[in-house]
Amino acid sequence: MQIVGGTIKVNNVNDFIMPNLKCVAGAPAPQSESTTTNNIRIHSTKKKEGDIPPPPKPIKVTLSDCLSCTGCLTSSEELFKAQDVEEFRRGLESDAKIKVVTLSPQAIVSLAIKTGLSPEQVAVGVSNFLKSIGVDYVIDSSIAREVTKAQIYEDFKKPDRKGPLVTGVCPGVVSFAEKNEPKTLMPQLSITRSPMLITGAMVKDNLSRELGIKPSEIYHACVMPCFDKKLEAFRSDAKFSDGTQLVDCVVATVEFVTVMPEDLTPYLQPSDRELTWFNTLEHEIVQGTSGATTSGSYAEYVVAQMEHDYPQVTCEQKKMYEGIEFHLSDKISGFEKRIAVMNGYRNFQRAISQIKSGKSKYDFIELMACPGGCANGAGQIKAENPMEQKKLK
Repeated sequence: MQIVGGTIKVNNVNDFIMPNLKCVAGAPAPQSESTTTNNIRIHSTKKKEGDIPPPPKPIKVTLSDCLSCTGCLTSSEELFKAQDVEEFRRGLESDAKIKVVTLSPQAIVSLAIKTGLSPEQVAVGVSNFLKSIGVDYVIDSSIAREVTKAQIYEDFKKPDRKGPLVTGVCPGVVSFAEKNEPKTLMPQLSITRSPMLITGAMVKDNLSRELGIKPSEIYHACVMPCFDKKLEAFRSDAKFSDGTQLVDCVVATVEFVTVMPEDLTPYLQPSDRELTWFNTLEHEIVQGTSGATTSGSYAEYVVAQMEHDYPQVTCEQKKMYEGIEFHLSDKISGFEKRIAVMNGYRNFQRAISQIKSGKSKYDFIELMACPGGCANGAGQIKAENPMEQKKLK
């Protein structure tokens, strides 16, 4: 907010962030001169009259190519939609020995609202449908989310931390920090991987060992509520040392719904196979579809763990714009911690301003790019009425 000549100007209140229109990736570096002797020869060719040179082959830009450019803050939805639905189908038809699809709880809820089924029915129906078209395992990313929560809490407990710990599981937050606030926000981000990437590690490492195959022989796709998850999957740190991707393809919920049948009724029979960590969904076991927040309840988890570790503290909770604030305190010992959930670009500005000035009152911030959190991600199926929108929140 600025005051100019008695007029108040309000800026940075729009959650929409326009991607750059021009690519700023540098030109390819010139090839080094070879030390070997080059033999130059002149060849003459006879050109027939009327010969027409063949048209140049079209240039295709893949998602990993886009990541070589740091000019854009977020991905363009239109740029990736058709490409990754096709890639998803090609992956399912590939000759990979094992095919795995991971579903996020936000995607399950969005599909449940769209189909009118319960999240448990959607989990079973989608699992059985995918298996009918060649998928071997359908996994719930909530299992990896519990790992992420535990690691974030361990990071939070480190005594040498200065300033608030900010969750780094939202690719929009990470991208914003890297390109706009590398000195202010980046040092505060938790280095813990997101549930999507931890699921990728579990699938490509743990599952490959159990099955006795190479990680590269597994095709792993994820259904996520966010288009920026596509970018996250192709980051340089989202792969094994040999270059094998943790996640081979990401489709948004709104894309995935075009692949699945309109009627899941024929696929609603729960599994009678032995329950394992990689088949919970087909057993109607769905985690992470409720809680204080729709983005993973990382702040809620930290609060619960602190209440467990410090039973004498009391916790007060209050709502704020696009978020929640938790105040833990003990008057006798003087113990005090403030934990916040902050969603949306306006909260970005608020959090960064406070961190820059050294006046942030929070010790932990669950920060997400989308207003309303992940359940309201740009990749979710758009609500057709206010009632559906309310269910997402």
